[in-house]
Amino acid sequence: MLHRYTTRATLPTVLPFIDKHLAEWPCQIQIPVLAYLPKVSPADARPRVEQVLQKVSPPYCPRGEFFPSLGFMEPSPVLDTLAARQVEDGTPLAADAAECLGRYGSTAMKPVVWEQLSRWHKKYVDSGAEQRISSQPSTQDDWQLYNLDSRLLEAYVKAQGWTLSPADVRSLSKLIGDKKTEGLACTFSCGSQLGVGPTPGDYAIYGRVTDRVYPPDNRIDYLMSTEPFQYSVNQYRGANLKSLEQKLLQFPAGSTFSFAHTGSGLDQGDWTTISAFLRSRGYTVRN
Repeated sequence: MLHRYTTRATLPTVLPFIDKHLAEWPCQIQIPVLAYLPKVSPADARPRVEQVLQKVSPPYCPRGEFFPSLGFMEPSPVLDTLAARQVEDGTPLAADAAECLGRYGSTAMKPVVWEQLSRWHKKYVDSGAEQRISSQPSTQDDWQLYNLDSRLLEAYVKAQGWTLSPADVRSLSKLIGDKKTEGLACTFSCGSQLGVGPTPGDYAIYGRVTDRVYPPDNRIDYLMSTEPFQYSVNQYRGANLKSLEQKLLQFPAGSTFSFAHTGSGLDQGDWTTISAFLRSRGYTVRN
């Protein structure tokens, strides 16, 4: 209720109570409290998130996520900058922070994620970790580098806050190689392009029923999507209709979208609403 319904007017009353108990609260309480603060007062949020970060180590809470949990509840510039710092410093929460930047980071984080991906991938390769993991006995440090490199790559390629241009894809190919770049496209359609634009294109939207989380002990209800369907277009995935609409607006004006089917029987979505949304913004709907 604190995060969902209260405003800045409540802050003078609740802040002393938060400061008194924040460190001792379990994660199920810390998350919504920390999400409330950037919503009403970014200046007050930063030092308190930093306070909790001093004691957080993965896995955090049943879902094993700290930054993505906060991002799910309240994306904010405060969260972006704190997550970026974790990645830059290579802390134990760096991979967790990288995932958050991909899911919930703002458009301004695109060059930051690219810079860190370039940096950590070079370290991953130059240190020999990449070769040891694929063919020789590897160390825990090797696997930590692999995990961070993989999370940053996924964050950059599949981000909610931005799309890749053809120039971005060319730079990515130089970094990780043409074969690996082509493999990333195969996650949605082999032979397709990861880049979007600059001219209008043809794209397919997939919908599917939102997965349930099992076992129940791993569920935190306020971190669960209440939407019946999830969506994807190219390599990008949206947890709900709102995130799909935000993503569609990043595609070139005049593009054509169709509703795709896998034949699994699980293809579902609110196609009427999506069609109206696309047409109202100058896109073409094929079916």
